[in-house]
Amino acid sequence: MIIVRISGGLGNQLFQYAFGRSLSIISGKDVRYDVSGYEKNQLNAAQQRKLDLNYFNVELPVASFDDISRFRKPTDDQFRNVFGKILNFYNRKKVKHESGINYDPNYFNLDDCDYYLTGHFQSEKYFMQISGQIRKELTPGDLLMDLMKDNNLIFHNANAICVHVRRGRSEEHTSELQSHSFIS
Repeated sequence: MIIVRISGGLGNQLFQYAFGRSLSIISGKDVRYDVSGYEKNQLNAAQQRKLDLNYFNVELPVASFDDISRFRKPTDDQFRNVFGKILNFYNRKKVKHESGINYDPNYFNLDDCDYYLTGHFQSEKYFMQISGQIRKELTPGDLLMDLMKDNNLIFHNANAICVHVRRGRSEEHTSELQSHSFIS
């Protein structure tokens, strides 16, 4: 089993979902998603984000609490941390964190261990082979269509576009400025 952690806003969720879906289809492995970071009381109200993938026609098998807890460290105590790594080695479980923003093809050559994967996976190379499938799944689902109808947001017979301007968090995350480009 492979668990992909879903985190952040809609943009990050879309990349993480596409990455996991690609892993599932190409490798044939059981991929589940950790969405536990979106449960209430995880963050204070000002920082709370929502799981927005539910608004799309996605196949989102969610990892259970038991699945996720197999990878979590019981404490930050150094002895238990080392002991946990030894146990994970013998139990054939691995936690892998994406390093950097570049595409890493090694994710498609994982051994038969269970993995917990974290990262943003913001390269289309991760899902280019199944881009048609991803496009079909990332269409508005019933929940989003109902929300749009309720708010009169459906534009019948209109040429409509949307421009999204990202703002706000870049001052807090100077490390992001080094790896992403910003227009001001």
